[in-house]
Amino acid sequence: MKILIGSPIKQKSSILKVFLENLVKMDLSDLEVSYFFIDDNTEEASKKILMNFQKENQNVILKSYQDFGYSQSDKYQTDETHNWKKSLIERITTFKDEIIKFAQTNNFDYLFFIDSDIIMNSKTIKHLISQNVDIVSEVFWTNWNVGDNLTPQVWLQDESNFYIRDWDKKYTKNEIKQYTKDFIAKLKIPGLYEVGGLGACTLFSKNALKYNLSFKSIPNISFWGEDRHFCIRAAVFGLKLYVDTYYPAYHIYRESYLSGVDDYIKNGFNPNTFVYNPLERGKKNLKNILKNKFLTKISELKTFWKQYKNSKFLTRRLINDDNKITVSMMAYDNKHLEKSLKQAVKYAQEFIIFTNNDKDITLINKILANKKIHIIKIARAHFTRKMQWEETIKTNPNWILFVDSDEIIESKIVKNIKYMIKNNEVDVYTFKVKNEAHYYKYPYLIRYQPNFKYHHEFIDRLPKNILRLNYINSDIVIENFKNKKNELEYEDLI
Repeated sequence: MKILIGSPIKQKSSILKVFLENLVKMDLSDLEVSYFFIDDNTEEASKKILMNFQKENQNVILKSYQDFGYSQSDKYQTDETHNWKKSLIERITTFKDEIIKFAQTNNFDYLFFIDSDIIMNSKTIKHLISQNVDIVSEVFWTNWNVGDNLTPQVWLQDESNFYIRDWDKKYTKNEIKQYTKDFIAKLKIPGLYEVGGLGACTLFSKNALKYNLSFKSIPNISFWGEDRHFCIRAAVFGLKLYVDTYYPAYHIYRESYLSGVDDYIKNGFNPNTFVYNPLERGKKNLKNILKNKFLTKISELKTFWKQYKNSKFLTRRLINDDNKITVSMMAYDNKHLEKSLKQAVKYAQEFIIFTNNDKDITLINKILANKKIHIIKIARAHFTRKMQWEETIKTNPNWILFVDSDEIIESKIVKNIKYMIKNNEVDVYTFKVKNEAHYYKYPYLIRYQPNFKYHHEFIDRLPKNILRLNYINSDIVIENFKNKKNELEYEDLI
């Protein structure tokens, strides 16, 4: 199979050198590889690096911006961000479309576009091929402006929305914020997900190359950036767009990020814990506080106090490694107990189980023989959720999964939960509870925060203010055999 790796290149020599060194280390065995680079550099050192790459490697096509009638362009990079002018995007569009045309006319099986400031795991390209879809990008995470949170280069809708907007529905700011958080959290779990937009590290299949693909601007759409216009065309052709999150790439968006290359090569990229520069966010926050004259008005003071009460400034307990999962279970319905335990034993280390059935206790001890078990014998009539909570937190847990014996979680929880508990931005995950033809959201998995003031009132199995903590609506489905009919009204549930 033939693959063309293409890139228009306008890059600092220090970054370009690392990019090309990484590119030749990709596992491309059993593939006939060609490269198509368009030199749009202003640095002479970068031009020489590309010419040397062509000399040292086979099947390298190297063209210059002059071949397309362009003059040398201005620099677009600063230490803080990239400034993309319309004229620069138009020339990049020309270059990318030329690469597509070359792949089509020369009957390539795959085209892989990659920006020249991205490095990858050596398995990435062959892994993307194995996904067997028409258009797929490998995810990478960037703080596009100094001090920003990390966000992916893929989106769901419009110019860059991380949520799906229905035509006939109005969304509150809180809803948009929560849906965005849910999407970001999902991409931190290895998988293949359909998206609405992508770019910069993308594989096209032979089938995709049959279509009249182009990055050219669509006249009646004002979206910024050539990738938006490409993705709209692809969707119109009926081509689905996907993002793969198994091997996140590393984006050398600023020259200072070269210091993280060795760590990425050794350990990969974990968006849950990675910090490009820990001073950046602190500087930005300080600027915002000074700019807004923080807490100078009574209204701002009230807002600050409300946030404090709601634990927005909570001193959170985080454990980056060796997170322990404790299952807290009410086991008075033994019809599904065995199935529930056999699944949970695959990911949990400790169990707290409430029952008064000797037969169930024998089964529990058998299945959980190598686990830490706390069996609390108490009659169903005397059991309360508050009691369950208090007995559970006595064990000083990290993460707690509150699941009853008549609830069966879908099998992907076994694989996904180890990634979910590594997300340092999240303290609570809701699951989708299946009841007949309906789905409802309930919190099931929580990170215990000893400094948080949990409410003394409970809704179902958890304190009523549990969603005052940072929460994510996961796509994990749980089947509940108690036939709950309504969504529970936890505070702040979106």
